[in-house]
Amino acid sequence: MDSKIRYFIMLLGVFLSLNTYSICIKNITHFSLYYEIENRNTQHPVPKVQFHSGTVNTHEKKCHAHTNQSGDDWKIYRFDLVKIFKIEDNSQKVLVCQKMVEGIANRLDVRFHRQDNSWWCLDKDDYDD
Repeated sequence: MDSKIRYFIMLLGVFLSLNTYSICIKNITHFSLYYEIENRNTQHPVPKVQFHSGTVNTHEKKCHAHTNQSGDDWKIYRFDLVKIFKIEDNSQKVLVCQKMVEGIANRLDVRFHRQDNSWWCLDKDDYDD
């Protein structure tokens, strides 16, 4: 019985490492957004690639995980500082929210509420409240 549990845990770990992203940005707005993700993990080994950035279009999701660089061990539990910018018509970037996202298989959903002209950046912990 013990060996079956260990085998299951090992398979689960392999499955997660191949199919789970570290963090996903989901744009639930009608705007194009620019994002910056700073990995703040400090445990040994510190990740070699600590910064990702890019654009995410309307109703699109982009995810980032570990890199293929030698020695860049993937941390399942992450601490990410995420900054979201709205891209204006003149290509200027305006910061709309920033949030420290922490945990396993993180996500950040970005929403804009027209009624009160406010931006919401919600991670999985916000949905648990």
